[in-house]
This record gives sequence, C-alpha cells and structure tokens, in this order.
Amino acid sequence: ELIKEALKISPEAIAKFSMAMSKRENFTEFVRENATDFTSVQGVEDRIVLVSHMRKSTEEMAINYIELDRVGHMAHFEAPYELNRIVDRFLK
Repeated sequence: ELIKEALKISPEAIAKFSMAMSKRENFTEFVRENATDFTSVQGVEDRIVLVSHMRKSTEEMAINYIELDRVGHMAHFEAPYELNRIVDRFLK
C-alpha cells in the first residue's frame, strides 16, 4: 500500500520535500522548554529515524513518548486509527 501511495507522488515533489526537510529550522530548544506541550509518536520499525535515537532524545527532553509496534516511518498511512486516537487524547 505504501508503495502504491508513493508512486502517486511526482519525483519533483519528492525532491522538494527532501530539500525542505533538510533546510527546516531546529526547534529542539523550544521543545525542551515546552516539553509538557509535546507528544512524540514513533514507529518501532522506522528505518529513517531509529527508535533508539528517539528514545534517547525524548527521554533527555522529558516529553511524552509513544511507540507504535509494527509501524515504520509513515504512521499516518500504516496505523491511521491508532495515530488518530493518540492525537485525540493529546488534544483533550
């Protein structure tokens, strides 16, 4: 399913997404200073952002951290219902 979705995205769009992500501002200090206002959701099988890195980072910043089993980097496609429940709880 993810491959089918990815094939709908033009190569130009993927290139622009990649460039934008590489140039985005670092908000680490802002998150650290406002830790209670953040929840991080991580797919255990994410090969782009390793779960070990996220565990360490979120622990150091003391933010709420939730791991999703059998989910990689695209939780919004891989586990949309579970992710929506997490977001709903967070917003309440």
